[in-house]
Amino acid sequence: MLRKLATEGLITLRFGLVGMLATLIHAGVVTLLIEITPLDPRVANAIAFGIAFIVSFNGHFHWTFPKEAPTRQAMRRFFVIALLGFGMNTLLLSVLLKEAVMSETIAALVSILAIPATTLLAARLWGFRA
Repeated sequence: MLRKLATEGLITLRFGLVGMLATLIHAGVVTLLIEITPLDPRVANAIAFGIAFIVSFNGHFHWTFPKEAPTRQAMRRFFVIALLGFGMNTLLLSVLLKEAVMSETIAALVSILAIPATTLLAARLWGFRA
């Protein structure tokens, strides 16, 4: 029981570290694109999501959940999870932009930070399972 708890704690820690790295990359890219290009924030967010997905998948596949599922299966499943998270992220971003309660950059950052917990559960329970 204690070993199982320690394993789950280590997985959660690793997931958090990879997630923070991917989130920082997502946040940095979206901020850069919003601030220096004429791109719509939703387009900038999609580009940043794509880059962060690559970092996130590789980190989770090789470090957080190593050897738990075949590569293609894990990538397909994690992409579904990431797309659902991105959909929720984009919906929240759109609402925040429409309501104009904060700057575009702050709205993008808030929407990025709102999703990680659901992604952890989905990845652990389905995404990287064999």
